[in-house]
Amino acid sequence: MFHRANPSLFGRPDSVVRGSRALRSTASELREACASSSEGEPQAFLRTFRLLSDFSRQLSSYFDATTSANHFDAISEDCPSLASRARDVEWGHEELRASFAVTTTPGPGLATMCTLGFSRHVADLLDRFEEHEHSERRLLQDFFLRTGETECSAT
Repeated sequence: MFHRANPSLFGRPDSVVRGSRALRSTASELREACASSSEGEPQAFLRTFRLLSDFSRQLSSYFDATTSANHFDAISEDCPSLASRARDVEWGHEELRASFAVTTTPGPGLATMCTLGFSRHVADLLDRFEEHEHSERRLLQDFFLRTGETECSAT
């Protein structure tokens, strides 16, 4: 079922591929801005915050593409042995989306937040995002390698 519904390698149309490239580019710029903030460069905090807002918006759109297409439901249905991992990745999308959204929302502590602490927090979020992307890639690789095998047959 999954492969019939998503014949183009997990259904990633060109717009999603472009979004992925833009997301990686913004993540790279955001890491650079965090490093500049940590070194106390003028205006680095504002640049970091602007890039963080851009990244959060791009991340939400990027995750919407897989969520709206029910990719994780299809993986779970076609390969029940991967259902738990698919749910973990799906939950990870929501957790990361919320974490970045909260960080981009100015709150009472933002004005007094230590620039170094903020930069570390953003860098940690980016690390979590990268770990999440690795987990998702491993899930997809396992899915595409296992589909059709007995352990992936729906019971």
